Amino acid sequence: MHERIPENGGVSPKFSARLRGGSGFLPSSQLVGGGSLSPGSSSSSDGFERQFLRVLQKVYQTIEKNEIRLGEQDRRDVIRLEWHQLALIIDRLLLLVFIVTTLAITCGILLHAPHSRSWIFGSGNSSDIAVEDMMEMEGTL
Repeated sequence: MHERIPENGGVSPKFSARLRGGSGFLPSSQLVGGGSLSPGSSSSSDGFERQFLRVLQKVYQTIEKNEIRLGEQDRRDVIRLEWHQLALIIDRLLLLVFIVTTLAITCGILLHAPHSRSWIFGSGNSSDIAVEDMMEMEGTL
């Protein structure tokens, strides 16, 4: 059960091209020891250290971008919640205006009906009202 390790050490070709190109994420002054190699270190350990620092820098940049994105998302969520609450208030206000308007128009229509005043306020005898209504219809009153 021996696994064969690729020539590039299992590093993706895109990443290994960056390593060969020398375009690192950290300036040489931020490398361990100020960018100078310690005496007695081999080039493979130096390459590993550079690669490891580049990976760490990439992880750090990714975390920072993610924190910025989460902050923006939180800000958008707060704004969305405020607009939602305002919409609920306006919705309730318009519902109240609709109910009041509907009741007022209904009462106005019912009070203008011929028998509504006598039925609501109870004035006189119902037979007298019927006679008066008949006379109004004939136009003799």
